[in-house]
Amino acid sequence: SLAAGDIATATATLRRQAEAADAEAAARWRRLGALANGVNFAEALNAYERAFALEPGDFWTCIELARLRQQAGRLPAAREAAEAAARAARTDRERSVADNKLGDVLREAGDLPAARARYEASLAAAERLARDNPASAQAQRDLSISLNKLGDVLREAGDLPAARARYEASLAVLERLARDNPASAEAQRDLSVSLERLGDVAEQAGDIPAAIANYERSLPIARALATANPGHPGLKRDVEITERRLTALRTR
Repeated sequence: SLAAGDIATATATLRRQAEAADAEAAARWRRLGALANGVNFAEALNAYERAFALEPGDFWTCIELARLRQQAGRLPAAREAAEAAARAARTDRERSVADNKLGDVLREAGDLPAARARYEASLAAAERLARDNPASAQAQRDLSISLNKLGDVLREAGDLPAARARYEASLAVLERLARDNPASAEAQRDLSVSLERLGDVAEQAGDIPAAIANYERSLPIARALATANPGHPGLKRDVEITERRLTALRTR
């Protein structure tokens, strides 16, 4: 018969092999999810569900699953995945991303104070990272995202001056990124969307000239992106939305 030590060794070996097999399978499901993302929603969601079941402590699996569950309207399940991401976070950036995702879910669920608290925590981390990494485009973009998300929840709560201040701070960051990366479609679209947000909050506050000015700045950027990427329906939609807004405001 096997000695107790031999059984323990065999058990440990089999456990390691099983864990390695789970990790490999989870990685394959993640790759499938990334491939299907934006093309086949059901396939992407199923893939990330399978990856999460195998490896619930993988940070980016949790984030993607939270996003997809939220998109599917499954808010309690999305919150579960976002909270799993918060537990799995190991770096300041991961903690900031997790706080933003939790904020997104809470905001959609109507809990604006809790969402604001999460966004503020995310912003504090993003500000530290951007300050410590001034040459990092990723750190600067993360800062702009956190500022915009906090601006969104403030606007939804009716604090328009505070929302506008966050949007203006985000715009300053994105203007630098777009200037430093003129060939980056992502940087240009971020800038266009940031101007849209400023236009929205100005319109909501009744400042029609400021709203028009921001939409007019956004529109040529959106048009250039749509022209350069004719197969991207989202970019064409950006142009159409801005054109409608400008027409409505100019005819008031």
